[in-house]
Amino acid sequence: QDTYKVKLYLTDNNGCADNLEKEVKVSTVGAAFTYTSTFVNGSSCAPVLIRFTNTSLNYTSSSWDFGDGASSTDANPLHTYAQPGRYPVVLTATGPDNSVDQALDTIEVKGPYAEIRASSDGGCLQKEIEFKVMAKNARDFTWDFTDGVIQETTDSSIKHIFKIPGIYKPRLILKDSSGCRGTALLRDPIVIDKLEVKL
Repeated sequence: QDTYKVKLYLTDNNGCADNLEKEVKVSTVGAAFTYTSTFVNGSSCAPVLIRFTNTSLNYTSSSWDFGDGASSTDANPLHTYAQPGRYPVVLTATGPDNSVDQALDTIEVKGPYAEIRASSDGGCLQKEIEFKVMAKNARDFTWDFTDGVIQETTDSSIKHIFKIPGIYKPRLILKDSSGCRGTALLRDPIVIDKLEVKL
């Protein structure tokens, strides 16, 4: 934190002049970080351990958002990414005068990952539901519809009929060309109902 004397000189159109002197405190915090990675199982597939190094300037405290729901207030944290994907990492550094700066970077854990979308979140028995995969680095898909049906495919969309009422949480296992695996889950469950009319 540095202190500077600032002097302001004013002169109007009539030649009147005045000045004002004031001390201004300036504290600069600069957020920055580096990282190194190590694969946990010795291969090139997830999980991967990331060692973060805080290289911020003039900071008194810091906090981390790892982009996968986890966070830390350690200065130089270790974090494990269990699944492939792209994770936005944010380091927030706070200076001695509560000034704040942020550093952003994206960690990409190699391997297949995806997002699943369904044409419907359920309906009546025997309703056909289409599932679409927005995949990255995936070659093969293995669907587990959680109703006892498992199906392998290379197509990015698949249709399925649930034959028993219930709540289902379909999941997908992905594989890339180097043999790395990843998983994807449907965000909301599929609810299948059966309507019976009794007299």
